[in-house]
Amino acid sequence: MNPLVSVVLPVKNGFPHLQATIDSLRCQTYRNFEVIVEDGVSTDGTLDYLRTIGDLPSLKVTSAPDSGIGQAYARGLEHCQ
Repeated sequence: MNPLVSVVLPVKNGFPHLQATIDSLRCQTYRNFEVIVEDGVSTDGTLDYLRTIGDLPSLKVTSAPDSGIGQAYARGLEHCQ
């Protein structure tokens, strides 16, 4: 059995770090995972970059104002399968 792994990524204006994380996920041999990105309304090109990604098993992106990383993680967990 291959359990689904959920990767929750809270981000706000962290484009270079997010890009490195996505590149790392692309290299994984275990492919039964979902990526949930909770964006805090980035202004650094993060959302534009996320729209170009089409090679991950599952990618869900939400962008909304939040009160910080705790709220972003909580929102992300709500979207996990």
